Amino acid sequence: MDKDADFASGVNFAVAGATALDRAVLLQGGVMMPPASVPLSTQLDWFRSHLNATCASEEGKLWICKILEISFVKILAQLKCIC
Repeated sequence: MDKDADFASGVNFAVAGATALDRAVLLQGGVMMPPASVPLSTQLDWFRSHLNATCASEEGKLWICKILEISFVKILAQLKCIC
């Protein structure tokens, strides 16, 4: 990550075509994926790295994680099973 980059407008870790599961898990299931595909775990690693580099206090990190937790709970509550 470029430590001198300007993040004043925010940061986006999303990658088009990313998978939720890691490459090894998909390959075990016989699912082929493009070499450039980036799994969610890698994007979360990028987020953790950015958070550690930009947020000095543990209190600040907990505050950001609480916001993310609330967002994910709202998203999961809206999901519907199509089984």
